[in-house]
Amino acid sequence: MVDIEKLSEFCKSNVSRFQSLEGSEHIATFSSQLNLASIIVDAKARNVLDFGTGIGTLVPLILQFSEAKIYAVEKMLGVKASLKKT
Repeated sequence: MVDIEKLSEFCKSNVSRFQSLEGSEHIATFSSQLNLASIIVDAKARNVLDFGTGIGTLVPLILQFSEAKIYAVEKMLGVKASLKKT
């Protein structure tokens, strides 16, 4: 089971970190990040498909709380450049 308080704090700081970046108009909300991370951790996911990864908001969350491999897909070119920076 995931430590929900630790996960919650990480999600809050993750949202704050990404809100100020270019391309952040559509990042995952705090509750979306918290719910998704809980599912990934509890299911002991080995692979995660981040379809529409945007600027990479979910990547640090997945890396911090799981050992899953991340397959990120993004079709918008401008967003891809931002993802490389994060």
